[in-house]
Amino acid sequence: MTSESHIQRLREAIGDPAQRSTFVQLVLTEIGPTPGGPAYEKIRVRPAPAGVWQVNYFTATQHITKNASTDEALQLLSLPFRRAHLQTTGGDVHIRITKKGKVLHSEGRPSVPQRPAEIEHDRIRQYRLPGDRPNALLQALGIQTRAGQVRSARRGKFHQINQFLDILASLPDVAAPRGGLRIIDCGCGAAYLTFAAHHYLREVRGLDVRTVGIDANAELIGKCSELRDRLGYEHLSFEHSRIGEFSPAAAPHIVLSLHACDTATDEAIALGVRWKARAILAAPCCQHELRDQLENESMHAILRHGVLKGRLADLVTDAARAAVLRVMGYRCDAIEFVSPEHTGKNIMLRAERRSSKPLPGAVEDYAALKQAWHISPAIERLVGLPGAP
Repeated sequence: MTSESHIQRLREAIGDPAQRSTFVQLVLTEIGPTPGGPAYEKIRVRPAPAGVWQVNYFTATQHITKNASTDEALQLLSLPFRRAHLQTTGGDVHIRITKKGKVLHSEGRPSVPQRPAEIEHDRIRQYRLPGDRPNALLQALGIQTRAGQVRSARRGKFHQINQFLDILASLPDVAAPRGGLRIIDCGCGAAYLTFAAHHYLREVRGLDVRTVGIDANAELIGKCSELRDRLGYEHLSFEHSRIGEFSPAAAPHIVLSLHACDTATDEAIALGVRWKARAILAAPCCQHELRDQLENESMHAILRHGVLKGRLADLVTDAARAAVLRVMGYRCDAIEFVSPEHTGKNIMLRAERRSSKPLPGAVEDYAALKQAWHISPAIERLVGLPGAP
């Protein structure tokens, strides 16, 4: 089978109206880099009502869904994919393109017995804490009315909570629990996400979880404790303490730091590293430490503008944190926490402990970052990085 004929086979499946009734889905994987575009890990095409197609784009950090016309769907076949899996009610087609350009083709019985109903355009998303029925926690947090409706002014917080729970649920210790879980939320503030995490894990999932929220604001801790008592959450506690001075009764499995200001995020990461937490989720808020340290002769066009320098400092700060976590044996990804439409503070560091030693290339990467920007981040001192001032 030639390269041209395998493309034609897929084009007919999408472009021929007569084949639409048997079309289930087409999945493209091993997609090479696209000029000026994102790096897609997978693209899925399925039929939708009114003759259009639903296209799901998967990157390392995002899942985007769009509707496409037939012509737009056909244009996807020009991407440099290496594998294609076409599912129809009549049978499956597997196509693989080798590194030398040879096309391998096989066909088999249908992996789905019948074509599913066409997908609705506005399919309702399934939230981990649904907003379409009364929920005692959402009501207590002021997000939901007594009738069980999400308040329009609190919809952003509702989305933030559920997107955070999606990330939390993806952690290995939550997806496949190995026993009881101990969680610490550093700089919990009003504790919306602390309550949400505890409620979801214990009340919804039924896991044996103990959660502690800590904050330096005694008044907030008092209010959180009162709400905890009203809700009857026996295994959720709040303590008045600075992050750097807190010593947990037992080593935590998961450490959270959600919108803690400036170097408080670094202190939370350091607490997790020091206690060998299996996972750390950190979503920074305001961060100013490195702003005045940044120096790079080739970047004066950016550094001379205050607002650009501030945003760049945010990125370099998070890059340094991720790099240090890799030095300390954590696999770390910088991901989009929530959509920018809900908050501008939408970057999260998701770290999972992999080793007691630096990951391959981690030490060199961090050294190069420091040298490029002439920085000395507080986090290296807080985690006890060898050679830190």
